[in-house]
Amino acid sequence: MASYQGLLDRSLQKLQQAYYPIQLLSLNSNGEVPHQVSVGLANPKTALLESEKVLSIGDSPYILKVAFNESDSLQAASKIRDNIAYILVIGTGLLALGLFASLRYLVITPISELIGHIKQITTQGLSYRIPGQNSREYSAIADAVNELSARLEKTTTSMSLLDEAIAHKEQIMAKQQLTNQRLSSILDTAADGIVTIDVKGRILSINPATQLIFGYKEHELVGSPIEILMDDAQAIKHQSYIDRYLNTGDSRVIEYRDSKGFAGRELTARKKDGELFPISLSVARIETDNGIIFSGFIKDITTVKSAETALISAKNQAEEAAKLKSEFLAVMSHEIRTPMNGVIGMLELLMDNELNKTQSHQAYLAHNSAVALLHLINDILDFSKIEADKLELEQHHFDLRRLLGDFCESMSANSNNDNLEIILNTIEVNESLVVGDSTRVRQIFANLVGNATKFTEKGNIVVEVKLEEANDDQWRILASVSDTGIGIPADQVNTLFDKFSQVDASTTRKYGGTGLGLAIVKRLCVLMGGDIRVQSKVGQGSKFTFEILVGKSHQSAQVLPQADISKLNILVVDDNAVNREVLTKQLEHWGASVTEADSYTQALDRCQDILSCSQNIFDIAFLDMQMPENDGLDLCKAIKSNSEYQSIHLVMMTSMDAVADQNMYKELGFSGYFTKPATTSDLFNALNVIADESFNNTDPITTFRALSAMSVKEKSHSLMA
Repeated sequence: MASYQGLLDRSLQKLQQAYYPIQLLSLNSNGEVPHQVSVGLANPKTALLESEKVLSIGDSPYILKVAFNESDSLQAASKIRDNIAYILVIGTGLLALGLFASLRYLVITPISELIGHIKQITTQGLSYRIPGQNSREYSAIADAVNELSARLEKTTTSMSLLDEAIAHKEQIMAKQQLTNQRLSSILDTAADGIVTIDVKGRILSINPATQLIFGYKEHELVGSPIEILMDDAQAIKHQSYIDRYLNTGDSRVIEYRDSKGFAGRELTARKKDGELFPISLSVARIETDNGIIFSGFIKDITTVKSAETALISAKNQAEEAAKLKSEFLAVMSHEIRTPMNGVIGMLELLMDNELNKTQSHQAYLAHNSAVALLHLINDILDFSKIEADKLELEQHHFDLRRLLGDFCESMSANSNNDNLEIILNTIEVNESLVVGDSTRVRQIFANLVGNATKFTEKGNIVVEVKLEEANDDQWRILASVSDTGIGIPADQVNTLFDKFSQVDASTTRKYGGTGLGLAIVKRLCVLMGGDIRVQSKVGQGSKFTFEILVGKSHQSAQVLPQADISKLNILVVDDNAVNREVLTKQLEHWGASVTEADSYTQALDRCQDILSCSQNIFDIAFLDMQMPENDGLDLCKAIKSNSEYQSIHLVMMTSMDAVADQNMYKELGFSGYFTKPATTSDLFNALNVIADESFNNTDPITTFRALSAMSVKEKSHSLMA
């Protein structure tokens, strides 16, 4: 039993350590010999709660009794009860909170969202749609609200469209009413008659002007057939015209326009009193709710026709008068020119006789006056031919370079102004022959250069001519005549090419002339497929530029010297920069090497420079006769006096007739000379002869050889040995 005593004692200690309120443990045997083992202390004053249980230990039954402190046991149970109650309260609160959260998530939040979306409908309009959710109930409510919004939107839109349509129709009606008022005012005040008819030709309406034109009252015409306003020929066919138009669209009046785009046709109408008169009628087709109608616009052209008849009569009379005038001028010009040519011829014979100084001067003045009168007669005749469209242009082969060279030479020779130099630039005319009217081409240049000579006291007159291809059959002549004369005021330029036009009265008094020259030039340029224009500044000069067309000649050849001048080294001496530039460019164009000098001193410097560079001296030197300080004669003497320069062939360029001084030129050492302006034939002749290896200064030179491609007039001169 001692072992049971220790076991109970240890068990009691462990139970008490575990805070069980056990006061006493006892173990009793139920055998034949009872045994009792007890541990713990029992306080007689302490109420105990006892519990027992039968245990089998080995083969013997035992009774285990456990005595609990009643107060401590009830206190623990109370604590357990309190804890359970506390747990129940907290659990109930947590459950309520969970239920609230679930309820809020599942019910309150969706309802709040629905309320928010419904508010969006009030702010954004009925087109706003509530988005769906996972909740079936929420989606059902959202769909119902969306369907209601859609219906309301459709109803509202329909009402808005109806309101807009009503407002738009009211605007249209107001505009239509205003248009009708305006149209009514126009119809009532229109000077032309306006008539509307139906497809059967019955008159539907007329305006007041129609009543005035035809002499009918409105009630007399409305409802009547339109044929009562027509002549018999038109009245018979009118309805058939309408039927044909409706069936085929073919019309001679309805919506008709002529080749120029003008509407209407001229017809004959009938007034109430039966009088026939001319009208201009244009008809328009109009689609209406009641079908097709036609609106006719009628203009009484009686006055216009009378004026046309008078104008045609006046035109015929004017043409007849112009024809008579042209014939008279042609006859009279011929009759006048015949004796005038005789007068000029006799005066020239008279001047060849031995006359004293007074007689010679008088004969000279008479000759100049006769020539001026003849030129005037020619201008008048030419202009009358042009105005009468009687001027016919000839077509023949001619040498443009030769024509210009001869012309400029004659103009220069006839000029009595030593301070004026005519310069010809034909570098870009590379064809020997063209086809056209050489007389009229020369006439254009004669008028322009003649005017430039007349209005330029000193300086240059530059004639530049180019030839460029216009098409397969034609050349285009581009030409200009520039001067350094008095110029033309800007306000006079536009009328410069009118007949009898002069800059002002003082110009006519000082310089003379009829004012026909430029008018003739303008018309000749137009006749030749071109035109003319002018640029000018008062006090600085004028530049006339024109272009004309000429034909290509199958007989033409390239304008080139016979001799190969590509190895020639040439010196050009001239104080005139423009003349020097033109001559240099032409020589370089043909292949020569050219050096320029503008004075006596610079020319000698150029000779010295070329020797200093160990180069051969110049082959040819073209010397200007008239230069400031030292002239061409002085330069010739200086060159020939230097043994290093003596091989240079010298050619004199002079603006004076030097035939009388040719022996002096030869003695000084010149190989030849020509008068300015330098022409193609001058340069060709000089270069061809001097470039010939057989040429030397001792050979007698009687003439320069002509070109194979051109028949050149010999204007350049060689000096006899």
